[in-house]
Amino acid sequence: MSADLAASAADGALYLLRQPMALAVLTSVLLVARDVPRRDAAPALAWFASAATCSLALEPEAWHPAFVAAWLAALGGICAADLRPRLWGRQAACGISGLALGLSGGLPTASGGEAIGTILLACLLLVVAHTGWQLASARGPGTPAWQVAPRVLAAWLAAMGLLMLALALRG
Repeated sequence: MSADLAASAADGALYLLRQPMALAVLTSVLLVARDVPRRDAAPALAWFASAATCSLALEPEAWHPAFVAAWLAALGGICAADLRPRLWGRQAACGISGLALGLSGGLPTASGGEAIGTILLACLLLVVAHTGWQLASARGPGTPAWQVAPRVLAAWLAAMGLLMLALALRG
């Protein structure tokens, strides 16, 4: 039984890695939470994982791709403009992003094991990326590229979100 669950979790994790919108949502969450102190990162991750888990209760609907694309465009725009919401705003953004990840990662149609694999891998990637960002920013935050690169990446994510929103609304 546990081997079947492990295989199902691995399938869910691999499915997440093949979903470009889900990976874009993960990247945008990292951009929003990059400056969150380590002690405040755990609640943001809990909001993210809880909202992703809540997406299991939803039935697949036609509005899901449009919601994910609109959220990605909005979050990319916020990060590209270098707006830095307060901590509660960042935690709320992590929660909504968890829902978007669940919808774009196929959680409404996933089995229990696949959902576990998807959510665990997403959380692991966020923890590793956030820790890496914190360590790297402690060493060299003064360079102009360090300040411009996240904004350029966020602009690309916003553009991708707008393109996908246009495609989702077009039908």
